[in-house]
Amino acid sequence: MTQKSQSIATGFFFGGLAAIMGTMVGAAAINPALCGLPMSRLSIQNPSIAVGSFGVVLLGVTAMLVRYSSKRVI
Repeated sequence: MTQKSQSIATGFFFGGLAAIMGTMVGAAAINPALCGLPMSRLSIQNPSIAVGSFGVVLLGVTAMLVRYSSKRVI
């Protein structure tokens, strides 16, 4: 296997893993009892907003890290 095909295979694997983890975070936000967590007093009325906001923050941090690392290499 060449380096490029290994990178593509790794990308697909980690992409699928991230999709599964994101689905579980969304399911736990809707019903915390699935993971054995107690129901919180401050329940989120619309968990999609919370999960979406977290995703946007995570995307921003990832973009900044990629940009910083690409500047250091070049």
